[in-house]
Amino acid sequence: RISGNLHDIPFISDLQEYLKDVYRSRNFSGKGYIDTAFNPVNIREIYKDETVLFYFWTSWDMNRQETIAEMRKLEEDFADRKFRIAGISLDTERGRWKDTLLSDSIKWDQYADLSGWDNECFHQYGRNHLPFFVLVNTSTGSILKEGSSIEKLRPQIESLETKKDKDRKKKK
Repeated sequence: RISGNLHDIPFISDLQEYLKDVYRSRNFSGKGYIDTAFNPVNIREIYKDETVLFYFWTSWDMNRQETIAEMRKLEEDFADRKFRIAGISLDTERGRWKDTLLSDSIKWDQYADLSGWDNECFHQYGRNHLPFFVLVNTSTGSILKEGSSIEKLRPQIESLETKKDKDRKKKK
């Protein structure tokens, strides 16, 4: 992260944008996470051949209730689309993470690496604020869209194949 006078130099600003593009071109590995039972998991293996919207969050984010409500609406609006939602916590404490899942009644699959702001995927995008979302094609690991607003992701989710389309292809 560059701040102050260096950040204001056009070359440095351009270099920073270039480096963000390089980081964005990397695939989502899905390795190094634990599930809510604290078992090590590879997320890409769990969601083979699916499109998953990963929601990065923390227990101490005061806006998470609003974001969770938006995500429930998104899931309802696109119930016919072939995608799933999963959470990736940026918490560093297991107990706090687990308690928040229970108190917020979050039903989506949840994962963490307990590394906080140093989470590889979050860091890969040079992010430093929440919420943050990444739409991933897990069969390839390619990142279809990322952003800090659900509204910015809606067009990409709307373009996803419907469950009926997928079933028709399987029957052929």
